[in-house]
Amino acid sequence: MDKEVLFMGLNLDKINFFKTNHYKTNNKLILFGAGLVCKKFINNFYKSKILYIVDNNESLWATKFEGIEIKSPQKLKGLKNNEVIIMTTSFVDVIKQIKNLNQTLSIKVSDYLKDLIN
Repeated sequence: MDKEVLFMGLNLDKINFFKTNHYKTNNKLILFGAGLVCKKFINNFYKSKILYIVDNNESLWATKFEGIEIKSPQKLKGLKNNEVIIMTTSFVDVIKQIKNLNQTLSIKVSDYLKDLIN
Protein backbone atom coordinates (compact mmCIF):
# COMPACT_ATOMS: atom_id res chain seq x y z
CA MET A 1 0.00 0.00 0.00
CA ASP A 2 1.29 3.47 -0.90
CA LYS A 3 2.18 5.68 2.00
CA GLU A 4 0.06 8.84 2.20
CA VAL A 5 2.02 12.07 2.20
CA LEU A 6 0.29 14.27 4.76
CA PHE A 7 0.67 17.99 5.34
CA MET A 8 -1.42 19.66 8.04
CA GLY A 9 -3.66 16.59 8.02
CA LEU A 10 -4.21 16.71 4.25
CA ASN A 11 -3.27 14.00 1.82
CA LEU A 12 -1.02 15.82 -0.66
CA ASP A 13 -1.99 13.35 -3.37
CA LYS A 14 -5.50 14.85 -3.28
CA ILE A 15 -4.30 18.46 -3.72
CA ASN A 16 -4.54 19.75 -7.28
CA PHE A 17 -1.04 21.09 -8.01
CA PHE A 18 -0.42 23.38 -10.97
CA LYS A 19 2.45 22.19 -13.15
CA THR A 20 3.83 24.98 -15.33
CA ASN A 21 5.10 22.50 -17.92
CA HIS A 22 1.55 21.13 -18.40
CA TYR A 23 -0.11 24.52 -18.98
CA LYS A 24 -1.92 24.35 -22.33
CA THR A 25 -4.78 26.84 -22.16
CA ASN A 26 -5.14 30.41 -23.31
CA ASN A 27 -6.96 31.35 -20.11
CA LYS A 28 -5.17 33.92 -18.04
CA LEU A 29 -4.19 32.95 -14.52
CA ILE A 30 -4.76 34.75 -11.25
CA LEU A 31 -2.08 34.21 -8.64
CA PHE A 32 -2.95 34.28 -4.95
CA GLY A 33 -0.18 35.55 -2.67
CA ALA A 34 2.61 38.00 -3.49
CA GLY A 35 5.77 36.54 -2.00
CA LEU A 36 8.84 34.46 -2.78
CA VAL A 37 6.92 31.57 -4.33
CA CYS A 38 4.99 34.02 -6.51
CA LYS A 39 8.23 35.70 -7.61
CA LYS A 40 9.76 32.34 -8.55
CA PHE A 41 6.60 31.40 -10.48
CA ILE A 42 6.48 34.70 -12.39
CA ASN A 43 10.17 34.50 -13.29
CA ASN A 44 9.70 30.98 -14.69
CA PHE A 45 6.38 31.41 -16.49
CA TYR A 46 4.81 33.53 -19.22
CA LYS A 47 4.13 36.88 -17.59
CA SER A 48 1.61 37.65 -20.34
CA LYS A 49 -0.52 34.70 -19.14
CA ILE A 50 -1.00 36.24 -15.66
CA LEU A 51 -4.07 38.45 -15.31
CA TYR A 52 -3.24 39.78 -11.84
CA ILE A 53 -2.28 38.81 -8.31
CA VAL A 54 -4.61 38.85 -5.31
CA ASP A 55 -3.33 39.08 -1.76
CA ASN A 56 -4.91 39.40 1.68
CA ASN A 57 -2.46 42.16 2.64
CA GLU A 58 -4.49 45.32 2.06
CA SER A 59 -1.36 47.50 1.95
CA LEU A 60 -0.34 45.72 -1.29
CA TRP A 61 -3.58 46.42 -3.16
CA ALA A 62 -3.21 48.78 -6.15
CA THR A 63 0.57 48.21 -6.15
CA LYS A 64 2.60 46.00 -8.48
CA PHE A 65 4.69 42.92 -7.77
CA GLU A 66 7.17 41.95 -10.47
CA GLY A 67 5.25 44.30 -12.77
CA ILE A 68 1.86 42.66 -12.15
CA GLU A 69 -1.01 44.46 -10.40
CA ILE A 70 -2.09 43.26 -6.94
CA LYS A 71 -5.80 43.36 -6.09
CA SER A 72 -8.11 42.43 -3.25
CA PRO A 73 -9.31 38.81 -3.09
CA GLN A 74 -12.84 40.28 -3.37
CA LYS A 75 -12.08 40.68 -7.10
CA LEU A 76 -12.56 36.91 -7.38
CA LYS A 77 -16.30 37.26 -6.80
CA GLY A 78 -18.31 36.77 -9.96
CA LEU A 79 -15.39 35.68 -12.15
CA LYS A 80 -15.96 32.82 -14.55
CA ASN A 81 -13.57 30.53 -16.41
CA ASN A 82 -10.51 31.63 -14.49
CA GLU A 83 -7.87 29.56 -12.80
CA VAL A 84 -6.42 30.68 -9.47
CA ILE A 85 -2.98 29.40 -8.55
CA ILE A 86 -2.16 29.61 -4.85
CA MET A 87 1.34 30.84 -4.02
CA THR A 88 1.26 30.69 -0.22
CA THR A 89 1.99 27.96 2.31
CA SER A 90 -1.34 28.74 3.99
CA PHE A 91 -3.06 27.24 0.94
CA VAL A 92 -5.54 25.26 3.06
CA ASP A 93 -7.08 28.48 4.42
CA VAL A 94 -6.81 30.18 1.03
CA ILE A 95 -8.69 27.36 -0.71
CA LYS A 96 -11.54 27.83 1.81
CA GLN A 97 -11.43 31.60 1.31
CA ILE A 98 -11.63 31.31 -2.49
CA LYS A 99 -14.48 28.80 -2.32
CA ASN A 100 -16.40 31.20 -0.06
CA LEU A 101 -15.92 33.98 -2.61
CA ASN A 102 -16.56 31.97 -5.78
CA GLN A 103 -17.47 28.29 -6.15
CA THR A 104 -16.87 28.25 -9.92
CA LEU A 105 -13.16 29.05 -10.04
CA SER A 106 -10.61 26.37 -10.77
CA ILE A 107 -8.16 26.33 -7.85
CA LYS A 108 -4.69 24.83 -7.94
CA VAL A 109 -1.66 25.06 -5.71
CA SER A 110 1.71 26.04 -7.15
CA ASP A 111 4.00 23.07 -7.69
CA TYR A 112 6.76 25.14 -6.04
CA LEU A 113 4.90 24.71 -2.74
CA LYS A 114 4.91 20.95 -3.15
CA ASP A 115 8.69 21.11 -3.34
CA LEU A 116 8.82 23.19 -0.14
CA ILE A 117 6.43 20.87 1.71
CA ASN A 118 8.35 17.73 0.74
